Amino acid sequence: MLLTENACQLYAITGDFAPPIGDLVKEENGYSYTQEEYRIETVLHPHPSGVLRREDTFINTGSRPLTLYAALSRFTYPGAELSVYTQRTEWTEESVGAWQPLHTAVCAQNDDLRANCGAAPFLALFNEQMGEGIAYHTLADGLWQIKAARRFTVDTHTAEAIVELGFSERAFRYTVAPGERFALAPVLFYSFKSKLDMDAYKLHRYCNDLYPQREMPVLYNTWMYRFGKLDFDELTVQLDKAKALGADYFVLDAGWFGRGWNTHPGFGTWLEETDTALSGRMTELFALLRQAGLKPGVWFEIEGASVCSEVYKKNPSLYFLEKGRAFVNFASPLAVEHILSLVSERIERYGIECIKFDYNVVPDVDPQSASFRDYFLGYRRFIRALRQKQPALHIECCAGGGLRMAMVNVGDFDSFWMSDNHSLRAQLDIYKNTLIRMPSRALEHWITVEGTERFRENFNGENAPLLYSCANATWSAIEHIREDFLLAAMLGGPVGLSCDLSAIPEGTFAKLKAALADYRRESAFWRTSECRILADGEQALVLQFSDAALSTVRLLAFGKCKHQRTVSVLPVLKEGVSYRDESGALLSSREVILPLDGEGSASRKTLFALTK
Repeated sequence: MLLTENACQLYAITGDFAPPIGDLVKEENGYSYTQEEYRIETVLHPHPSGVLRREDTFINTGSRPLTLYAALSRFTYPGAELSVYTQRTEWTEESVGAWQPLHTAVCAQNDDLRANCGAAPFLALFNEQMGEGIAYHTLADGLWQIKAARRFTVDTHTAEAIVELGFSERAFRYTVAPGERFALAPVLFYSFKSKLDMDAYKLHRYCNDLYPQREMPVLYNTWMYRFGKLDFDELTVQLDKAKALGADYFVLDAGWFGRGWNTHPGFGTWLEETDTALSGRMTELFALLRQAGLKPGVWFEIEGASVCSEVYKKNPSLYFLEKGRAFVNFASPLAVEHILSLVSERIERYGIECIKFDYNVVPDVDPQSASFRDYFLGYRRFIRALRQKQPALHIECCAGGGLRMAMVNVGDFDSFWMSDNHSLRAQLDIYKNTLIRMPSRALEHWITVEGTERFRENFNGENAPLLYSCANATWSAIEHIREDFLLAAMLGGPVGLSCDLSAIPEGTFAKLKAALADYRRESAFWRTSECRILADGEQALVLQFSDAALSTVRLLAFGKCKHQRTVSVLPVLKEGVSYRDESGALLSSREVILPLDGEGSASRKTLFALTK
């Protein structure tokens, strides 16, 4: 039960003015609070999915500028036996979550201006006595913080639980002029029963409605093939293989403008390197791609530039310097127009149809002292203006892996590079944890596999093929992957291929081609799917994908234990409706048994609702 008796139960706003203490006014769709010098308005936007969006606005109604020291939305509840869930997220180890008792306070914040660096902007609170929880997302553009805490009220001798989230207080000093409105970071929140996935299907349904997925493409990316080493003849081999697999996009990753991209003059100017890389043949390669039915794409780290780049030398006032490099000052409208014009020109020059936006080196100090709020408002204007000018462009979000993989970015990007960790097993775990706070269908699944047709004679005297995956971000380790695991783990979001496609064994290549063809035929389902976690333990993981009406239900089971040969689950099905499986057999009970074949195995089953 949310407490709304006093303004201090709803707002954690401080500054060079009297704090918000006093009675709230209940409005038709929220609350308001009025002080002598300012007014705060809260608007709640309910959605049929069960997700609510909260928007708080601070309005300077006085005659002098008011400076904010903290601008956080607060939720206050009666004290109870509570648990709190947070996620840490680091390079190659994104979305690692855990529950813990709310004993005193639990706080999280991003380590730099990438939304997920250090922690994810998500927190869940669970009332153990009621068996129900509430999930929270802060949609802060810039540095953010989120906290759950117990608070003791001396006057009443009662304990309360509070959740505060919004812009980080680190070096936050934002001056609001008389008559100006300052929007706090919006908050998404919703109740849940399941501690496994926080009823994430509600969030997926919300995103499918407000931010519909345009496509479920198959992408080829050069990064995990040869990293920044690009060779025209070698790439034509990959082109032929990508075409055979039915890829939609062929993306040149870092290196197309030259090596040493933090210091190279091409970093920031974004013109093709003519002496190295493809030696001026990128346009020729793109022509071959189009002839093969593939769409060309490139990698940009658009927010940075080398100080020796031509574009920085001509426009130094549009950048600021830190860490020996230049950063675009997106807080400046002139800088936004400059970078929009530059990117648009490169799109037209090369015929680019897909961009992977990356961000690896970031500034630490916001020149505006606003937790990078103004910076990101400018960056958001840039992305949306680019989308308006290039509506067919596929825009991919990457930032040192998945360090910008957050709800605040879902509306502006088509898909998300989930991690630089290209272990298929690790990616499945990252995916499972991230779908708790992101729409499952926007998370890219990357296949970085190769193999050999003849490995060595095994115990049974067979000389079977071996399929292996990169086990990290650098190809310095590998792991064995089974075909059934590969073909199941790739499902759920856009599929990416980044390896030497000619090194995939012929038999596996044929099965992968067939699986991708099936996935494309079923793309309408996957574009609007919701995901639930049915089981997640030491021995098995089971995911359920379905449409909102539960008319088609797809179950994926992954074995983690050598000796568990089956896993039994109770899928979420529509009440009073009968189901059949893909063989036509009627489901005789709610229990579904999925076969497993030991550690690293996978199995699938599809259920269809029968219409009366």
